[in-house]
Amino acid sequence: MSVADTSSEILNAAARGDAAQVTALLSSGAKVEARDRDGRTPLLLATHGNHVEVARLLIAAGADVNAKDSISDTPFLYAGAEGRNEILKMTLQAGADLASTNRYGGTALIPAAHHGHPETVKILLGTGIKIDHVNRLGWTALIEAVSSAMAARSTPRS
Repeated sequence: MSVADTSSEILNAAARGDAAQVTALLSSGAKVEARDRDGRTPLLLATHGNHVEVARLLIAAGADVNAKDSISDTPFLYAGAEGRNEILKMTLQAGADLASTNRYGGTALIPAAHHGHPETVKILLGTGIKIDHVNRLGWTALIEAVSSAMAARSTPRS
C-alpha cells in the first residue's frame, strides 16, 4: 500500500471513528500527520466527530494537537469551540498552545463561551489561558457569552 493510500485511509478511518482501523494503519506506518485537501489531520477529523478513542490513539501516537488546517482550526481549538471536553482535556495534556487563535483571532475560550459550553469554559479557565483576550472582532469571551445569552432570550419560543 502506498503512502498516499495509507494517508487517505487513516483520514477516512479517523473521520468514521474506526479505532481498530486507525490502530492497524498506524501499525503499518500510516502518517499520524496526514492531511486532506483542506489541511485537516486525522486528529482534527476525529475531533470533528467527537471520536474520543480515536483521538486518544492518535495523540498517543504523537499527533500534533496544534496542527492548523486551511481555516486555522486545530484539534485543541475545535474541541474548545464545540464542547468536546474529553478531547479538549487530552489536547491540554498533550501541550495545546493556549495562545493559539482561530480564523477570527480568538482563543478556544471565546467560541466556548459563545456556544454556551459552561463545562468547557470551566476547563479552559483552569488553565493559563488569557481570559481577557480580544479577537479581531473586538470581542472577549465575556462579551460573547453575554451576547449569546441575550440573543437566546430574545428568540421567541413556540
